[in-house]
Amino acid sequence: MRSVEVVWKIGVRIEGGVFTKTGAIKALEQALSLEQGKEMRHRVGVLKQLAQEAVGPNGSSTQDLKALVEIIKS
Repeated sequence: MRSVEVVWKIGVRIEGGVFTKTGAIKALEQALSLEQGKEMRHRVGVLKQLAQEAVGPNGSSTQDLKALVEIIKS
């Protein structure tokens, strides 16, 4: 199974796959303070922009929804 950590590179893996206080602290340290966290935040910003464009007036999601509505109406 692939995760957002691997595919989109915007998450962190919890140590041992079990949510513990120590694992959560390490994950937060990675996300908030290290270079890896800085890169993740940058990628999140890029993905946010892409999502906003997709749902905008001429975005792909908007166009797809309009096409679906037309198919249903006909």
